[in-house]
Amino acid sequence: MRKRRKKPAWIKKTALDRIEWLFKFARENKKLSRRYVELAVKIAKKYNVRIPYKREYCRKCYALWVPGKNVRVRTDRKNKRVVYTCLECGHKQYYGYQKRKK
Repeated sequence: MRKRRKKPAWIKKTALDRIEWLFKFARENKKLSRRYVELAVKIAKKYNVRIPYKREYCRKCYALWVPGKNVRVRTDRKNKRVVYTCLECGHKQYYGYQKRKK
């Protein structure tokens, strides 16, 4: 098996710039927002880059979230997590949290 080379830093920076650009236009154009988010996810996978907008879209249907309109945000005290429910497809995403130390 051949060893894969690491992607150069300039390629990753270009990919991040494209992702930021796509999320900016997704916020402006509601009709094409799903397609823009889907393209951003594809770019992130191809160039092995993390998406900085982790909690802004549904991972299942790629809908851009607007709290109160198409996403429900609740806290689960028992399991110490925040539950994001997409109101378009019903998918739930969980993010953990801890109480602040005084």
